[in-house]
Parts: sequence; structure tokens; C-alpha cells
Amino acid sequence: AAAASFEVVGRRKWGGGLYGGATTPGVREYGKRSRRRGDRAVHRSYGPGALCTIGQTRSVIPALAVIGCAMACGIQSGVVAADAALAGAKTTPEELAHWIERLSRRPHLGWARQAVQLADARSESPGESRTRVILTGLGYTDLEPQARVKDGRRVVARVDLMVRGVLVVEFDGAIKYEGADGRDALVAEKKREDLLRELGFGALRLVWSDLGDPARVQAKMLAEITILRQRRLW
Repeated sequence: AAAASFEVVGRRKWGGGLYGGATTPGVREYGKRSRRRGDRAVHRSYGPGALCTIGQTRSVIPALAVIGCAMACGIQSGVVAADAALAGAKTTPEELAHWIERLSRRPHLGWARQAVQLADARSESPGESRTRVILTGLGYTDLEPQARVKDGRRVVARVDLMVRGVLVVEFDGAIKYEGADGRDALVAEKKREDLLRELGFGALRLVWSDLGDPARVQAKMLAEITILRQRRLW
């Protein structure tokens, strides 16, 4: 366990991302004791069972890549990494909880603990994961990722996030709207949104720039909630 392990390799391999919280930490190396060498932060080893091999490179196991990402880069990054690792069956909630307890005195472990608590394998992209974290931070509850919308017994849509069973929140990366096919996709999305509203749901679409401004997200949420309240649905 005293051998060096580059956690940044683990994050790239297992689906981590850097959103919010601390700045990018450079390379995090693990050895017998903590120290710093230029942009390399060398930390005390996680102990037995912490390492695996990716190709010819030693790395922390996926669970520790997730936890380390959260400790180094903040809750949003940790949730993005955790969601991806859980969805890809690279780790389990039980394994994450086990390592959280083993690392009980590590710096910023609180970020990792919150990230693990918020993790949900149903979110299918970093944008969806970040949206869920932001809405949780704004105080919204009863969030259901990848919710199915029905018209009677027929499923007519599967949406990124449903809030309180009545407000659909979709994250839109916008890449799919490029070119001629993109215009067709945009028209299809508009028809889908109109259908959701006809069925009595609120509908809100967020893009990357929104996720960097929680106040803007809140303003958009409140605008939709106002409409739902007027219809006695919220």
C-alpha cells in the first residue's frame, strides 16, 4: 500500500469529473506519509485493499477514486463520479460507505460523505447529476431521476428528473441540435414538451450555463412553480 498510486488516473478511468468545490488538485500520489512536491500532493496511503492495476498503471480502486474526487474537488464532482461509478457497476453503495468509515479522519471527508449520500445510479450524464445536486442544494425534495410519464397506461416519455411528481426538469447538452438532424431533434423536443404540458406537468429545460448559476436555476424553477400553483398542482 506504500507504493505510489495516482488517483487522477482512477478518476479518468472510472468516470470522475471536476465541478465546483476546490480547484483541480493536479496529481494526487499516495505513499507512507503526506507531503507536497510542486503540483503533486502526496497523501498517506489508504491502506490494504485500496489499489488496483489499470493496464500497467497502479491506481486506487473505483470507490476510492470517487471518494478522493469529492475530497479534492467538492460535492458536485463527487456526485458526478459516484453516479457514473454506480451506474457502471464499478462500485456499490455499501463499498463506498465502508471506505467512508475507514477514512473517518481524512481532510474534507464531509464532502465525500455528502456526495455518497446524494449519489444515484439512475442519472445518466454529468449534467443530470449536477442538476440534481443543485436542486437539492436549493431545497427541493422528492427528486426522481429518469422518471416515466404516462398517459393513462401508456408510457409517453422518460424524463431526466421529476420534482414532486409534477415538474419535469430536463438537462440539455445542446450538442444533439447541431446540423439538419439537430433541427429535427429540436422540433421533436418541442413537441414532447408540449405533450408534457398538455398532460398537466410543468416543464423546465436547463443548459450548461445554467448549472454554473444556481440563482438562475432557482429563478427558472420559481417561474414554473408559479404556473403550477395557479393550476393548483403545486
